[in-house]
Amino acid sequence: MSSFSRRLQFAAGTQTASGGGLALPKIDWEGGPAYWSQFSKAATSGWTSPSFFPISVFFGKADPTHVASLKDAGINLFMGVEHSPGTFPLSNVTSQGVYAMPNIDEWTPAEVGNDSLAVSWFMSDEIDMDGNYADEYAALAEQQRRVNLAHSYNDGTFLHTNYGNGVLRTFWSVNTMDDHVAIVDSASADKYTYTSPDVADIIDGIHDAPDWPNGVPVPRAYSYGWQADQMRRFQNPANLKPVWTFVETAKPYLIEPGATTIGLDEIEGAVWSALIHEARGIAYFQHNNDGRANYSIVDIPTIHAKVKDVNTKVLALAPVLNTQSYYNASRIVNGFTYNFYTFNNGTDTMLKTYNGHAYIIAGLGMRADNQACTSGTVDSTGSKTFTVPAGVTGTTVEVVGEGRNLTVSGGQFTDTFDYEYTHHVYKIAL
Repeated sequence: MSSFSRRLQFAAGTQTASGGGLALPKIDWEGGPAYWSQFSKAATSGWTSPSFFPISVFFGKADPTHVASLKDAGINLFMGVEHSPGTFPLSNVTSQGVYAMPNIDEWTPAEVGNDSLAVSWFMSDEIDMDGNYADEYAALAEQQRRVNLAHSYNDGTFLHTNYGNGVLRTFWSVNTMDDHVAIVDSASADKYTYTSPDVADIIDGIHDAPDWPNGVPVPRAYSYGWQADQMRRFQNPANLKPVWTFVETAKPYLIEPGATTIGLDEIEGAVWSALIHEARGIAYFQHNNDGRANYSIVDIPTIHAKVKDVNTKVLALAPVLNTQSYYNASRIVNGFTYNFYTFNNGTDTMLKTYNGHAYIIAGLGMRADNQACTSGTVDSTGSKTFTVPAGVTGTTVEVVGEGRNLTVSGGQFTDTFDYEYTHHVYKIAL
């Protein structure tokens, strides 16, 4: 049964200020780190820690040199490990302290063994748009078969899958996406909006995704946050589960005319847009066909360095990201309600509190004045003024990771967003 018309409130009621919090309602969530406590392998290997945040690479090679390089770049999970157990066993990954998520249709339980860091099974990649099945119901049946197989192992893992065009609500799996999401424990989406003209065309072009504002440019950082929003459309409000977002790190095996390589700063902008929109994990697609090395994070030094820098910043803020966000506004898009915090200045923002401080994470958004965009409306770069929320009393704003401070004057502070992918993290005493 489709959930497209279901109106979902991500609010659990107003939370009063206590323990250093704010008197604002909170965005409903799956529980953060506590969510993973129901899966014994994740629970016993660190996933319930507030300092843990999943950052994965897709289809990584279990070559020890690759594992070491990816670990150095801040990758802590292999999602869908390349299957070559005779040459590169799964233990090559986990022996270096990196978690593994082997493919259910490739790796056998015997090949995985009782490895405590093999915390998850990967169910499928883009089965929502797979033409190998008679129709979307046959694809769903295959997904259910894999889920049943994984459950039969009774091995304490959680089940993850990755979806593609089904998140657009246009042509692919229009009746079954909510069922696909419901039968796994976490899910991600991968639409490479920065690099693929075909993806841009199916979002605001030939198939015209109904939830994307017409005329708004697609290849922007904000489109990755939009994908996280889309994934929540298919969730059961009584049983929320973590949503992760894919970001490409080079040219992700694209062959259509006009395909490009993502810029280094665009990688960073995409990651932070996803996080601002409540993504609970990041997955990198590192495979590349722009004429440079295939394994872009491992073999291209500039990409490795950038991904490492981004991941270092994300992991440093894991205790903050792993708290529940506040909201002060709601927006209804085609029958679905999004709750979010807005400063009414053209930014996408996330507001959290942690250890006596408020944290504001901000990037540029695609909508103005909390409403759906009119055709062609995009929030602009430049100076943005933030009015601090009630309950925040600090007069100095630390711009986290940038080595500078701003001053609160008259209850406001101002900063500059130079590019569409610019983001800032602000820390202010409560």
